[in-house]
Amino acid sequence: MALTNFAALTADQKMVWSKDLWQQARDLTFINKFTGGSDAVVQRITELTKTERGELVIMHLLADLVEDGVVGDNEREGNEEEMKTYNDKITIDLISHGVRQKGKLAEQKTVVNFRENAKDRLAYWLANRMDSWHS
Repeated sequence: MALTNFAALTADQKMVWSKDLWQQARDLTFINKFTGGSDAVVQRITELTKTERGELVIMHLLADLVEDGVVGDNEREGNEEEMKTYNDKITIDLISHGVRQKGKLAEQKTVVNFRENAKDRLAYWLANRMDSWHS
């Protein structure tokens, strides 16, 4: 006997749900208010540099200029300031968490929507973890 289950999730649907969860978690974090591009207090880096031994984010840092410069008609040539650069390497790691429903009958017996609540609770958990890492 062949069974049809329209409620089963495809791999693509699972991927979309995961992306939605990540976006929801990111929106819930306190640190997200300070995250942005090069002018933000916290820069969000999305490019990864693959190395022989794992994954790294290599951040190239360029220090601000700090010398006074020249005034008036004084000679600029020979009074230039050297721009200083640094880099920082951050190793990438993985953290995960999950919840599992007992089964289809358990879902049928309750008015609580497991998938909706699981997504919300996991997003809040992830947001909490992200905020605690940046403290």
